[in-house]
Amino acid sequence: SSGINAEWSLRPGGQVMSVDTVSQLEEEEEERKEEAVYTDSPADIIVPTMLQKYLSKALVVDLQQMISTYKIKVDVKRPKKADLLRCVSGAPLTQIPGIVYAAIDKTMTASDIKTNLTTANLKTTGSKKDLIWRFLGSIGISESNEVWEMGSEVAKKKKVPTATLR
Repeated sequence: SSGINAEWSLRPGGQVMSVDTVSQLEEEEEERKEEAVYTDSPADIIVPTMLQKYLSKALVVDLQQMISTYKIKVDVKRPKKADLLRCVSGAPLTQIPGIVYAAIDKTMTASDIKTNLTTANLKTTGSKKDLIWRFLGSIGISESNEVWEMGSEVAKKKKVPTATLR
């Protein structure tokens, strides 16, 4: 036999590490790459990415409410969650400013947003709300008085059970 147990892996540079350590290092590298999306990409890349991240946590009832509120076209007669996700995330960002605002608010810190504003040579002062609207304005999304709040988030705040579809 080769003398190297299946639990061990030879890393570039000749280091021998346990498979668990290698897996952990790979996960950390993946997280660093995801974090880089925040600071190394323009707003028109970051915003759809954060919208997807936000919508992936939405319940079917939330997605249905978004579709109803923002009059988003659904192209399937009996849509499943994946169809609803596709329709909401496929809507023009300018049609769903409240949802996009909520996505940035829930997925990015004020510090992340300021970093992106600095990169875009935009003002970095003001409340988080101001920063988000300035950030979104940089890609043509106008400020809206309507900020989306998922029913499941409202229910968590009030400790009320959410409705589920049967």
